[in-house]
Amino acid sequence: IDWSADSNHILVAGQDARMKIYPRQIIAKLQTKGYAKSSNNLIGHRGAVLGAFFMGECAATVEAASTSEVEDVDTSMIVSVSHDNAVLVWQRGNITRNELLGAIAQTQFAAKVFTEGGKRKKSQSGDEENDNAEEENEEELEEDAEEELEGDSDDEVIPDTFIERQKRDARLAKGVSVSTASDSHLSVCLRNTYQIKTRHLLQHKGNVTVADYHKARALLVIGYDSGIFAIHSAATTECTLVHLLSITAQTLTACRFSPSGDHVAFGSAHLKQLLVWDWKGESYILKEQSHYYDIATTAITADGSCVISGGDDGKIKVWRAGTGQCFVTFTEHQGGITGIATSNATNAFFSASRDGTIRAYDLVRYRNFRVYTPPERTQLSCIAVDPSGEVLAVGSSRHSRVILFSVQTGRVIDELQGHEGPVTCIAFHPNGTTLVSGSLDKALIVWDIFGGSSGGVEASAGDRMIGEGEVVQQTSEILSVAFSHNGRRMAILTMSGEITVFDTVIPNQPQVIISFGTKFDASGGWSTKNVGPNSANTNARFTTVSFSPQGDKVVAGGESKWIVLYHATQGYVMKKWPVTTNLDVEGAEEQFKWRVQSEAGNVNDIDVSNDDIHLRNRNLIEMPGSKARHFATGKRKTELTARTMHIGFAAHGRDFVAATTDGLIVFSLDVHRPKFVPLQLQKDLTAQTIRELLGQKQHVQAIIGSLMLQDPILGIESLRLCPDDAIPVAVGACPTNAFVTLIHWVASEVESSPFIQKALLWAQAITLFSNEPLFGSTGGALVNNVHRFEITAEANKAENVKPLALAGTAEDSSITPALKVLHRALQRHTALKTLAHENLFTLKYLKAQSR
Repeated sequence: IDWSADSNHILVAGQDARMKIYPRQIIAKLQTKGYAKSSNNLIGHRGAVLGAFFMGECAATVEAASTSEVEDVDTSMIVSVSHDNAVLVWQRGNITRNELLGAIAQTQFAAKVFTEGGKRKKSQSGDEENDNAEEENEEELEEDAEEELEGDSDDEVIPDTFIERQKRDARLAKGVSVSTASDSHLSVCLRNTYQIKTRHLLQHKGNVTVADYHKARALLVIGYDSGIFAIHSAATTECTLVHLLSITAQTLTACRFSPSGDHVAFGSAHLKQLLVWDWKGESYILKEQSHYYDIATTAITADGSCVISGGDDGKIKVWRAGTGQCFVTFTEHQGGITGIATSNATNAFFSASRDGTIRAYDLVRYRNFRVYTPPERTQLSCIAVDPSGEVLAVGSSRHSRVILFSVQTGRVIDELQGHEGPVTCIAFHPNGTTLVSGSLDKALIVWDIFGGSSGGVEASAGDRMIGEGEVVQQTSEILSVAFSHNGRRMAILTMSGEITVFDTVIPNQPQVIISFGTKFDASGGWSTKNVGPNSANTNARFTTVSFSPQGDKVVAGGESKWIVLYHATQGYVMKKWPVTTNLDVEGAEEQFKWRVQSEAGNVNDIDVSNDDIHLRNRNLIEMPGSKARHFATGKRKTELTARTMHIGFAAHGRDFVAATTDGLIVFSLDVHRPKFVPLQLQKDLTAQTIRELLGQKQHVQAIIGSLMLQDPILGIESLRLCPDDAIPVAVGACPTNAFVTLIHWVASEVESSPFIQKALLWAQAITLFSNEPLFGSTGGALVNNVHRFEITAEANKAENVKPLALAGTAEDSSITPALKVLHRALQRHTALKTLAHENLFTLKYLKAQSR
């Protein structure tokens, strides 16, 4: 799809080798008899059209200057790219569609009527002479033509029958049927016809898969299934090649020019790779690659700045929570990742894999510093680390036991045996002395890992179970277990879709608080193949659960399109989020998808691999029933289903992350949603009034007015124009209901504004001159320690930002998330702080040397 420059027309192209131009608005009364059709068809390609673009004024100015037609110059030329490596440049002519249709009708009428005077039957001698027709000269051909017209030919003429004569007479009486529909209401690009100006057949390796066009520079970028891309200049008649490069070995499935045209972004769905290429400097700007298979587990670091994900491909990736970029990838594991555990006491995290190893990673040096190996080779299913970061626990899916490791030495401390089925989940109580494990044997066992011994004699594995071997038996297999941050509550999820919340004030004696079902909350969406009462996704269920640190909320997800937030002690639904909005995913749509049904059945069940020439060469044998894409073709044997593999809460309780089929989804309470406050407005408070105040140098009144209007554009402009000495006055005069909005505006300035000194002065004024109770200990208390700023005159006013950790927050305050956003924005200028310190030290050194 491509829009015209005036946004009044849409150009669409598709697999049927056609292109159509539609108006943005279609008047209903003009869609009746007597009016021309409000669309224009362009037919000229032989293969699927993968890109069609209005060439814009840059390429059409020269053509339009030579004609008197100046209306819709932007749509006068079109460039299109098809799958068979053909590039066509179309130019709008002066012939209307009605005129063309009339000419075609006249030609067809003449062909049907005036050639029906009689049918000739050629003689045998005529056939023999026709074989040597190429050797006759022009004079003989002219004589033969004259003889044929005079009726002297040797061919036998078969006269028309009575019915044929009647049909011919009826056509002559009826005349030519030409459309008289009015096209005066149509624009030029819809009324006139398009003709092919130039045709280019590209000789690059592979077939075209994706294309994009930059109108300002008239550049056309084309991507191929061989992994190469080419940039051509569409302004020249030869379609000059500007740049050619091979960036991957797989098919390019997406490309886009930057607004300036200096960079090109490419995507490969097969490798899940994203590349940004500077074609002028011939260098990469960005290289990102996601997990090749699904993300199996995830975790958030203690400070909430990084998100860690582990996939079925054996890779572990660390992402920045603020930007969503992956900055480090670990590839040491040889099997799929089954669990990730972060340590709040150290800068390390641990991972368990199906290859039977546990690895410890350092988030400071970004390296794998230790490998833990169980005594017997087994597949590991889950992992947990105690709050002190000294004991590591992993569950085995083959030997049905829990293995304890020492983080410092890497040795096995003990093996806890008691389960009769594979261990599916384990979790440490926040007190660090109690471990809970769940299994497919329907047993929940509470282990006292530092108890059960007397007189210096170490206890056996059986004595470690509380109640002398008694377990908390459940009615179904246990899939997930989670503790709240304060340790007062524990939640478990079973195979039957039931969530049970326990009171764990006494860790060794869990007491049931509430148990509620989630089957109906997980169901939703329709199957694409079955029609009837069983077509709904009734088999959906949750498989993972996580507790909020405060212990008042439980979030669950799994084999369902929903992520549901429950009240922990009452069990009602507080919020539901869909995993994906892609309607092609199985179970994502709430209504039956009739668009995939045909006379032959479901279109996805029709095998066209032997009929399509492009799929015939890639018809490799794939594993039936596999949920992952094939390693060579990228195709699937089963439909992609919306599901959530794992959910993890951050330690501060403001964020949680979900590993879904759409990738990592981060949910946060720190997202600012401005609220409109009409009671604080006056009838003369408008955007024009605020600009007049800025012109009169009344900056404080302009800032307060922008806050009342909740206009971020006016607010940012007022912040930048405010003098330095007026900043404390503006902060002190800010109303309480608009103070959170002011913090968010200042945070956005600190993060992305080029006026960093002004932004830091605003941040300093918020913490020092605000009338809000940021540092108090009463009900409005928010922060004990916040960011302090020291502006040193000796360093040429270089800002030395000294961030301190946030602490002592009040859970019921709306200012806390705003301060966290400001805190994150300030943390991104650590390099500026280091540079300011170095400059200050250099200036002091030079000053001392001058003496």
